Amino acid sequence: MQINYSAFILPHVGDLYSQCADRFSCGEANNCFAIADGVGNSLFPGEWATILCEDYIKHPDIFSSDSKLVREEELIKQWEQQRDERVSNLNDDERFIYEMGLDKADFAAATFVGLSLDKKGWKCQAIGDSYLFIIDKSFEIIEKVASMDGHEFDNFPEYLASKKGQDNGTIIERSGSYDNVAFFVLMTDALSDWFIETTPEKRKNLLCIKNHSDFESIIDKERQQLALKDDDTTILFLKIYEDDNKEITFYSSPEQVDNIQSLISKEKNDAINSSETDMDDKENQNGLSDLGSKSKCPYDIDESSTSIASPNKITQEIDKISKNYQTYSKKQLKRCVNKLLSYIKHLSKYGTSN
Repeated sequence: MQINYSAFILPHVGDLYSQCADRFSCGEANNCFAIADGVGNSLFPGEWATILCEDYIKHPDIFSSDSKLVREEELIKQWEQQRDERVSNLNDDERFIYEMGLDKADFAAATFVGLSLDKKGWKCQAIGDSYLFIIDKSFEIIEKVASMDGHEFDNFPEYLASKKGQDNGTIIERSGSYDNVAFFVLMTDALSDWFIETTPEKRKNLLCIKNHSDFESIIDKERQQLALKDDDTTILFLKIYEDDNKEITFYSSPEQVDNIQSLISKEKNDAINSSETDMDDKENQNGLSDLGSKSKCPYDIDESSTSIASPNKITQEIDKISKNYQTYSKKQLKRCVNKLLSYIKHLSKYGTSN
């Protein structure tokens, strides 16, 4: 049996990949795959989601026992080390935001789905509103696996927590054969909600994508039509090809599997290049009168700066724009909005939506 796998990820509209809390891992060595969705308003959820996925692909058979994580203490320590490292590098403004967020949650939380395969069949472990779907050749859903299957998709999922005693719900386990299976599909909540309600034809279109651009195109279209909720969105799917070989052979290609760290690095480089272009534009305009400008924009400063004196800073800046926007040119107004968005994104990185 040959299995071709693909995995793609997208953040909220307007968000950076560095702010995305979804994660996935592909483990050919142990015939296993995993996705996790870091819960919003928890603390550094992306790190916790990564830890869960990586642990599963290393230890799929003993990831959980009696509905609990086997290496819970070890995984929590890993997260605490990453948390402490991040906190140690915060500046005063960032530390203020971090400490403010502790009033909401002092631990990370994530939903999870893990799938392992062998000659006999498949096994799945899951918690929360992320799903495993088993699909036939007609792109109909044969089986759905999620601990919250049948519950409404909302902002209160079951999850695994990076603090002992704070889990919400328990891990469920399911297994089965390969009879009639054409695809295994792992998804985070927003896409799962859409996938359940959509048509077989649209499921087919999604499961035939070849690269990140195809995925982004479909997700953008469904979001614009309000069919798909705007949320971090991740899919990991495996297509089954039956042959006479009882051994399982996996294959994929780089364009079929997103690399979250590469995506984060790319956006950082793009931001640097954009900042340099803006500076060049300013230098080219130096000494020239802007006929479309009625006054100097208060944000005609280094737009890479994200220093926030206090959470009231955003409110203050909105007040400035509200009072003065009619005197700005379109270019000045655009800079105002971009600067405001940078403040908001900076605030949201630290595990709180305050």
